[in-house]
Amino acid sequence: MIEETYFTQLFEENRFIILHHIRKLHLYENHDEYYQIGCIALWKAANSYNPDKGSSFSTYAYAVIRGHLLSELKKSKKLQQRYEPTENIEVTENNALEDEQLYVESVLVNLHESLTEKQMKWLNAYVKEGKSPKEIAVQENVAESAVKAWRRDALKKLAKMKGNLDIR
Repeated sequence: MIEETYFTQLFEENRFIILHHIRKLHLYENHDEYYQIGCIALWKAANSYNPDKGSSFSTYAYAVIRGHLLSELKKSKKLQQRYEPTENIEVTENNALEDEQLYVESVLVNLHESLTEKQMKWLNAYVKEGKSPKEIAVQENVAESAVKAWRRDALKKLAKMKGNLDIR
């Protein structure tokens, strides 16, 4: 393990190697991250350098730093490809509304068997068209209190059925 003061001196003398590789590999995004990786690689090179192997430290550090930066770059590209969507599906507000309408339609079809005809009239007008009990009463030519009774009875049945439905 090398001493901190020795590494500080070594770092000052060799940090240009890190900057050189960042420039040469065109690492403009996440510059600070790659600089940090280069610093760590320089530290590892300083700890693993063996002068008996015949090369100078700067030559050894050059290769180690380049290798670490390339490994990180490859890992980053792999992650980017892995989590990149395969299709460009544009989700718009209209798509969300269409999906919601399809869901409501399927729930309403399933409820048709359990609710009476009048309860279904209230439910369809209320859910699909957003009408109030007064508007439904005018449409169906009945008293508003009758529509409210349809609603009350339908809601009671729906509350009992809730466990059997796929309600979000």
